[in-house]
Amino acid sequence: MLTAVGAESLMNKILTALFTGWLFFLMISAQAASQALQLAPRIEVNPPTVDFPPEVKAWLLANPIINVGIWGISQPPISLGLENGELAGMDADYLSVLETTLNVRFRLHYYRSKGEALAALSQNTLQMLAVWNPALDTWRPVEASVPWLHDTGVMVVGHERDPDRQLAKLGLLAELEDIAAAPHDPFGVAPHSFQDYRHAINEVAFGQTGMLALNQATARYLTRDGQVDNIWLMPHPAQSDINFSFGVTRRSPQLLRAIDDTLNALPVVSRLRIAQGWGVDDDGTQDLLPLQLSEEEQRWLDEQQPLVVLVDTRRAPFTLINAAGQPDGLAVNVLRLISARYGLKLRYEIANSDEELTRLIGRFPGAILAHQLTIPGEDETARPPEKVSFPWLVSPAVLVMDRHHQRPASLHDLSGERIAIERHSLLIPWLETWYPTLRLIRTDTLAEAVQALHKGQVRGVITSQFAAQYQIKREEDMRLYQALSLPLKPLNFGFGFPGDNPQPLSIFNKALQKITPETLLKLAASWRESQTTLDKPAVNAPSLQALLWGAAGVVALFTLIAFWINHLRHRLRALAAHLQSRQALIEQLQEAKEENEQLVKSRDAFMRSMGHEIRTPLNAIVGLLELELQRFQERHQHNENVQTAYESACSLQMLSNDLIDIFRAENMDSEGHSRLVNLPSLLHSTVALYRQQAEEKGVGIKVQSDLTHPQVECDPLQMIRILSCLLRDAIKHSSSGEIIVALRVLGEEKAGALPLKIEVSNPAWPEASQQHVFSECQCVATASGAELFRAEQDSQSAAVSFSFSVRHFTPATPAALITSELALPAAAPQVLVVDDYPPARLLLRQQLKKQGYQVLTATDGREGLSLWQQQHRHLTMVITDCTMPDMDGFELSRHIRQAEKRFGLNPTPIYGLTAMSREDARDNCLAAGMNDCLTKPLQPETLQHLLVTTQQKEHQARPEEACLMMKKGTGNEKGIDL
Repeated sequence: MLTAVGAESLMNKILTALFTGWLFFLMISAQAASQALQLAPRIEVNPPTVDFPPEVKAWLLANPIINVGIWGISQPPISLGLENGELAGMDADYLSVLETTLNVRFRLHYYRSKGEALAALSQNTLQMLAVWNPALDTWRPVEASVPWLHDTGVMVVGHERDPDRQLAKLGLLAELEDIAAAPHDPFGVAPHSFQDYRHAINEVAFGQTGMLALNQATARYLTRDGQVDNIWLMPHPAQSDINFSFGVTRRSPQLLRAIDDTLNALPVVSRLRIAQGWGVDDDGTQDLLPLQLSEEEQRWLDEQQPLVVLVDTRRAPFTLINAAGQPDGLAVNVLRLISARYGLKLRYEIANSDEELTRLIGRFPGAILAHQLTIPGEDETARPPEKVSFPWLVSPAVLVMDRHHQRPASLHDLSGERIAIERHSLLIPWLETWYPTLRLIRTDTLAEAVQALHKGQVRGVITSQFAAQYQIKREEDMRLYQALSLPLKPLNFGFGFPGDNPQPLSIFNKALQKITPETLLKLAASWRESQTTLDKPAVNAPSLQALLWGAAGVVALFTLIAFWINHLRHRLRALAAHLQSRQALIEQLQEAKEENEQLVKSRDAFMRSMGHEIRTPLNAIVGLLELELQRFQERHQHNENVQTAYESACSLQMLSNDLIDIFRAENMDSEGHSRLVNLPSLLHSTVALYRQQAEEKGVGIKVQSDLTHPQVECDPLQMIRILSCLLRDAIKHSSSGEIIVALRVLGEEKAGALPLKIEVSNPAWPEASQQHVFSECQCVATASGAELFRAEQDSQSAAVSFSFSVRHFTPATPAALITSELALPAAAPQVLVVDDYPPARLLLRQQLKKQGYQVLTATDGREGLSLWQQQHRHLTMVITDCTMPDMDGFELSRHIRQAEKRFGLNPTPIYGLTAMSREDARDNCLAAGMNDCLTKPLQPETLQHLLVTTQQKEHQARPEEACLMMKKGTGNEKGIDL
């Protein structure tokens, strides 16, 4: 006989063996049931950069592959695509961020039940779980990370129910996430209840279930935008917080630390972008990315475009022909969105019957089917012969009935009844398997099935919920209602791809993955109308005998009132829809306007920056080549290579100025200023912008010029604006022929002004268009001092031209300045040159030394300020570049002026030197205390004139400064201490 201690020891051993065997069984079953998933993130954000602790870095280096578990069924928008062998959803988007920041690769494993996943985690097969609810899951071996979604519990209740809050504690939340695909029970009422979340929601909407508990994000995702009618969402009385985190095994604290640090470092804007992309919050704006096609996919696309799409017009609301005779429907809307965003060229072929569709498939064997249906996870349903893309719509199957018929409890209650269904539906084998007593009536279209229901030829119609809503909400008498939700997986609608070529399927899958679910939901919502009356059977109509007993006058009165109310209701609905569409259009136009204004500002800033960067080296090249030419001339030599390089550099400099002016002219806020312009070159550059547009219409553009001296002084911006306005209108109204842009001299030069005319002639320029473009350009022409007028050349051509006056450019060669020597003092004066660009410093130093000056150079503002402090007594002037890093020329000038004011010094002449246009920088130069603004390249004549003027002023200012310094006693040889 066993003692108490022995019995207790034996019992412990037995329990230990049973527990070990149970864990071993869970481990084996989990490993056997594990299926690999593909990570498919939909919302892309920039991953943060995190500096992990050394122990975390070492762990990540030692574990480059991390196994992640997920179980149950798809729960939108948390986890989707599990039936298709992929993981999409908010958890997939955050896993993608972690994968990049941690520099690891996640290997995804799918399990049928939660127990299998936890067993794999306990055996170290998994290191983490993709979804973990700390409020609902308290298994100690798992640590919850920082939440990536803060959610709350809600009760989903039908409109007709008075919810009992005590029943809310027994919700569906924990059951659905751990459900496995149970085998069908042929002797039961229906296949396994609650196959997925959409089915559960419809059970409540149709009154088949009283209520269910759910997280708010999933409930709102499945009920928003009119997807389901007759639904209330109420706060959960017992479960307020349902936060979604990652679950990490306690054996890997380094992994948990890395995940927490990454989620904490992720900006709020990135979190909002993921949430809004899945419809958890208001819809946000998302940067679109390219499709990132492979070389083989891009090659196939280039060869096959435009892609042929077959549109079956009998599949409303997915594919149909609208009132304008154009293909339309939700599938066509998705195709047009893909075409507009990613540049795919599509050509639609229309089929109105099975014979036409078969003929088109034979004619275009690689054509894309605009509408194809699949039902993943249901083995009894039919399989389409084509390959099908990722779904752009997921909708459950429903039964539609007339309101005069009572709602059945299930399809078994309709045994022997005639049920209409489209003959191409994949549901027919499933219905014949599980409901063999139903008499299925096959129709060509859903409209024929609904018509048979109206005539009483069938008891109900089986179709998708989306198509049912489309039909019901277009019924004037509101006789139809959704009676049942069929207990099977939801229907997936995608594009069909016949043949074995994988390229088109891969391209369209990439495009669909980059479209946010929120965008697809909004496209689907556009095919739904506002919510109608509750889906419930109508009360039996009164008998004929009761109607006869009623007063005829009362019946007539109520009939008239009902007719008038119905008329007003339709008018109000039409008015509300019209106002809503106009408001949406106004908002879209406002967003487009703001986006365009921001784009113009960004482009102008870019062009100003690039203009400076381009002009700076060009100016140095022109200046240095000019010095070399002067040296050759002084030695009475000629170098053809240097001369050619100088002329080419000058032409390139003029062309760059023209191009920058063309971009500035598009911004009407940019003020114009007169400058030296090669007018024929400017005309050619402006015409080049519109040449391709004209050639696409078969129209040529020819430029003619009578100007013998191309260099003139005028405002290029106004010239470009007027000419662009005329060219756009001329091209718009031309279908062939040639547009002539002619530059004519109107007369002799008087008082330095030469009258010119630019004329644009078009072979087919309508009178109304001439009047419009004349009015549009008149203000610009008047502001620039030009005169705009119209003149018909002959019966076949008309012209619009504008006349203006310019000044000829005459190269300044003042002999007195060139031949005479500067009256320099015995000790050569010094000039401080400040520029961060070495070639510019070299050019200016050589120019000054040629004039007999000593040159001090500095590479930035701080070095220049230091040299001025030490040598300010001996400096004749300061020439500084305006744009430099650290301390620019404006800040240098302000420091010098402040020091001169503090120590009572006469101001040193300071001249700003810029590669930008003089008008853009002159105001800033004067505001910073500079004497004037000079533009690069600095011509020798301009520099010599500047030196002469400054030298004359210096002789008057220096004695006064010396006396003042002696009186104040602040001068010293070492410099000024700021």
